[in-house]
Amino acid sequence: RKVVLGAGASIRAYSVEWFDGRAGRRRSEATVGQYQQRFDLYVLPHLGSWKLADLYAPDVEDWLEVLSDQGLSKSTIQGALNALKAMLSDACRQGHLPVNEARAAELPRSLVTKTVEPPTSEQVGKLFAAVIESKDQELLNLLTVVALTGCRIGEALALRWSDVDFDGSVAGIARTVTTDVDGKTIIGLRTKAGDSRVVVLSPDAVAALLSQKDLVAGMRSKSSVWTTEDLVFPTAIGTVRDPRNVRTRLRPITAKIGYKGSFHSLRHYATVSALEASVPMAQISKALGHKRIATTLDVYGHLTENMGQKFATAVNLA
Repeated sequence: RKVVLGAGASIRAYSVEWFDGRAGRRRSEATVGQYQQRFDLYVLPHLGSWKLADLYAPDVEDWLEVLSDQGLSKSTIQGALNALKAMLSDACRQGHLPVNEARAAELPRSLVTKTVEPPTSEQVGKLFAAVIESKDQELLNLLTVVALTGCRIGEALALRWSDVDFDGSVAGIARTVTTDVDGKTIIGLRTKAGDSRVVVLSPDAVAALLSQKDLVAGMRSKSSVWTTEDLVFPTAIGTVRDPRNVRTRLRPITAKIGYKGSFHSLRHYATVSALEASVPMAQISKALGHKRIATTLDVYGHLTENMGQKFATAVNLA
């Protein structure tokens, strides 16, 4: 019979049992794989010998400070904390701990959210002109969808034709491209934030998708080993694309024109365009797939402040 460890167990021992069983009950294989990697790299080297019952929020914060002093990014440190939170949450659920102390821990103040500097309309125009010149129609279609919907590149690559409603000019964003424990590119069962959403398709976005539909039909007719996954942006044999390969495909074009961003910069461009059009923050947050408006404000709040300054300068009684 399997031994069930309790609060007196070390974090290392408890994590072994957790990954062997409960970790994967409510989480995808890819998520568990990411948690395992974060434990191996960041949690266990520092907290592995601690007993679950002896770990309190200040101890977790001290650990986070150590990771920060090592020069790790905010996203990496947040990911390590999320992995620890997940295990302690299950420990609480099993009755081994009264409180998840990691939830009360705060990230170091030195970890300031990086200010987003979205590309200008001129820069985006130059990018699209360069892609058109390259005659890579599929890449142009993909860039258009990302720029006009604000979706993430992984979400665009996971899009299926069944998600697209041409009559209603909307598309459902319900999943993203991820990797399994072996590093293989797969389509996950959810988006990055976990929730599905519907995005409105502008006429240009609809046109790009119709163009892509024709391209996929041509690809399928030429392939003798087509894999039917109903993907909008598949490989030459119908399988899911690796985002890294798509980024590599775009890189020579951006390097040639001195464009510093990539696909994600177009998500920022879509956001600032919506802000400049006075779209309510709640609608923007929903379109981006953020769970909370606070997340959107954390990333883009400084842009609204800049717009407020422009408004104050433009409006006068002279």
